[in-house]
Amino acid sequence: MGFYLRKSLKMGPVRVNLSKGGVGISGGVRGARIGVSSNGRAYVHAGRGGIYHRQSIGGSGRSRVGTARSASDHEPIVIVEDTGATYVPENRPRSESRLRKRVTRKKRPIARYHLLPVGSVLIFPFIATPGQGPALHGGLIFMALVLLIAWPIFVWRSWRSNRAGTTLGEALSKAISTGKPMTPEQIACIEETLQDPNITPEDRVYYPKIAYLEALRLVFEDQVISDVELELLAQCEHHFSLSKAFCEEARLDLFSAVFFEAVSDHDLSDEEEATLDYLRCALSIPESEITSEVKTIEDLKRLRMIRNGELPEIETGERLQKSERCHFENEGRMLKEKTLKRFQSEGEKYQVRGMVIDKEGTLLITNKRLLLVHDGTSAIQLDKISNIDVDYDQNLIIIAKEGIRSPTLVSTPDSLRAAAILASAAGF
Repeated sequence: MGFYLRKSLKMGPVRVNLSKGGVGISGGVRGARIGVSSNGRAYVHAGRGGIYHRQSIGGSGRSRVGTARSASDHEPIVIVEDTGATYVPENRPRSESRLRKRVTRKKRPIARYHLLPVGSVLIFPFIATPGQGPALHGGLIFMALVLLIAWPIFVWRSWRSNRAGTTLGEALSKAISTGKPMTPEQIACIEETLQDPNITPEDRVYYPKIAYLEALRLVFEDQVISDVELELLAQCEHHFSLSKAFCEEARLDLFSAVFFEAVSDHDLSDEEEATLDYLRCALSIPESEITSEVKTIEDLKRLRMIRNGELPEIETGERLQKSERCHFENEGRMLKEKTLKRFQSEGEKYQVRGMVIDKEGTLLITNKRLLLVHDGTSAIQLDKISNIDVDYDQNLIIIAKEGIRSPTLVSTPDSLRAAAILASAAGF
């Protein structure tokens, strides 16, 4: 039984499998495939979720051992495993706007009605079968004729409904395209169009929602929402028969999209902060609906102050050197990258690596050094630091030191703030 890490390029039902030994090919359905490896050996393959099992077809045990030996000089493939040694970020920015993707149109089906004439054709052989009673024979003929006649009627009705929905969408889009309030004539035209009996209930809900989302995008395109544009939004909410809950969600969705774009780089300028505050007020979004976003904004404001050289000074119970001032204190860990296990499969060597906790205790950053107080004290002098990187997803600070090849890996619950203070204190 061999487990391995899959590397492949998928092209329809065929997959080209890449390895250091060459190129193989396989085909089949998800979870079950058969193929030929790069060394010409056939195999069957099964598995889901990133872990897979592959069994060779034919060949002796001796040939498999020989293949493994021939590949023994290859560099091992490194698999990185999340060991949970770092702190998980507590406050992640809300993801980008998703409401537009959730509002989808459900068209009236047309293709399925093409089965009706097929059904009538299938009935004809039974009509020609001898020995049928008059009632059965007449019933079959009637059924075949109904299917033939009903087919174009159903197709036409579905097409007419879909076309009426599209016409509604075009009318709504045209009415809001200028970003100005709709005229009484436009409003009357839209209300009349909404009453068209050919419009399906689904389209009657879908197109007004799409138009409102588009109106929100248009009015904020220049990052200013005027009273005239607010009047357009109010008209849409009233005349498009939109629910209050959807309108509130749509406004919040626009704020979330702008917020995500502003904070995705974990930085927030004065202009971006002012824009977010303005948008929240203009769209009347309650602060209770964006508590996570408000906390993120406050955190990034403090980071901006730190980058501008405004380092906080805090009291600490730990013993410091003379003239040493503490700027940061929190729990922390120093980590080491370690090989967790090695294995070999299908002639390839694999190495599983991950981070493990080396020392754990209280992390401090002062005007002179970074130190971790555990059962002892581990310290890095600030003037010895040559580079600082932050992996936000893992709350990991990677510190390079002059003359030392391997970096020091530090994790703390607030890695962004710690890294900003460390960089500012070190004069970066």
